[in-house]
Amino acid sequence: MLYHLCNISKTQKNNSLINSQVEFNKISKDNLSSCSAWLIDICLVWNNNKLSDLYGFDIAKHIRTVFNSTKPIIFYSALPLSYLEQISKEKSKLLLLYAPNSFYIEIPTTQKTIDKLIENVQLLSPATLTDIKLMLCDIKGIVADRLNHNLKFNANITKVIQEVLPYLTQEQIKKIDFETYQFKLVEKQNTGDENDFILIKDLLIKICNKYLNPNYNENNPNDSVPTLKYKILLLDDDSLFLHRITIELGKHFTIIPFANSIDAIKELKNDFNNDILCCICDWRLYKDTSNTYWQEQQGYSVLEYASKTGIRKLFALTSQNENIIDEIRNILNIKIHLLKKENVNTSEQLNIFTDILRDACKDIEEEIVSQPSSAHWRSKERKKKIFDFSLKDLYAVLRNTDIAFFDEIDERCSNIWSKYKSDGKLRYSLAELSTTHIDKNVLKEVLVQRRIWIALFLLDLDALGIYEKMNKNPKKETEANDHTQLKNKLCIKEQDIKSGKLLPDEKSWLIKNGLL
Repeated sequence: MLYHLCNISKTQKNNSLINSQVEFNKISKDNLSSCSAWLIDICLVWNNNKLSDLYGFDIAKHIRTVFNSTKPIIFYSALPLSYLEQISKEKSKLLLLYAPNSFYIEIPTTQKTIDKLIENVQLLSPATLTDIKLMLCDIKGIVADRLNHNLKFNANITKVIQEVLPYLTQEQIKKIDFETYQFKLVEKQNTGDENDFILIKDLLIKICNKYLNPNYNENNPNDSVPTLKYKILLLDDDSLFLHRITIELGKHFTIIPFANSIDAIKELKNDFNNDILCCICDWRLYKDTSNTYWQEQQGYSVLEYASKTGIRKLFALTSQNENIIDEIRNILNIKIHLLKKENVNTSEQLNIFTDILRDACKDIEEEIVSQPSSAHWRSKERKKKIFDFSLKDLYAVLRNTDIAFFDEIDERCSNIWSKYKSDGKLRYSLAELSTTHIDKNVLKEVLVQRRIWIALFLLDLDALGIYEKMNKNPKKETEANDHTQLKNKLCIKEQDIKSGKLLPDEKSWLIKNGLL
């Protein structure tokens, strides 16, 4: 059924479309199943809105954002599209005309024309619908996208800024202070300071996101800052720099500052619960202010230790020669994010760094929460043998150091799963699971077979049924606790899977294979 939203009193009597009229206030999410497409009069008058308000676009936004409708939207009016673009004071409304699954026709028209238009149209995918909601129906997304895409170092700054202003109210323009940012960007462009230009541009986008957020509280301008303060370890031998950065970042995080590498390592040793989510270390550490004597451990050594004792994001602050840093970093084979000290001097630069750190902490927090809760994942003991690390510790190291390791697991799991779907067989693709060792190969087999176990569980097999599928020796008679032992070897807890507690690489593989 075509849902037609129009001005009933003004619809021409001979227009066959009048037969499909619906009252918008009687439409709800519950009765949308019969809707095949939306037909909307752009110049819709609703609740005393004036014709020039182009209220049909507001209704279309509601359809996409509140109803989450993926059906085609056909806009119409007697006005040429070029004229609509000219008279519209709110440019954001017109963006819906150019969205996927949106069309425009001039009336008069016929039902046959409408039917032909939507005959071969696909429904919007969930991802595309979300994209439309964020980037075409949300002022914050519209402005951020325009600035991010068009505000290049070699662009006409004034023109780019002027192009986004029609989307905003005068009050919003004043709060964001576009004039000042425009002046700063032009200045940096004229002096050739591309790095500073990018920093100012990023800060402008951040300010726009803040003031264009519908939940922004004028009485509490810091209400968007999380109340939870993530813990970050900061190591630098320059006491003045350490003090300044600790104060600035301390407004948003719990900073644990150190000037000595040995003290920093002691702190990491005592971080049994992985409360420290990020480590920021000066690359080169000296004992004295004359920069003559090196400390026992350098910043990169502390970062290496941090990568092996927990799941953390690693940042190195440095002014060192990049060739030297890259050579050492390649030897360590650890994912370390480099940041020049000169790029965290101004308040604008620190604001951007704060955002980077907050996103990093959120990512790490999510990854920690998703770790298996099984004691076998955390234990360093196997068959009464004590090792220096657990599967969890080894996984934490490899996630920072060995992308190829996970690529190989992806490929092998995909091959196993593809074969299973074709012939229902698994056992000849799975190796024995060691119960006496902890090493890279043991972890790889655990991670491979975990994915297969979880995939089968998501297809509604129980633990016993999964064991019988995965049993390497089909002649062996299944014993009562065999399926439990398999779960222990794979660090599986069914409640983890039911609650979505999965390793990030597992989750992405399961989604890719349509199992989540």
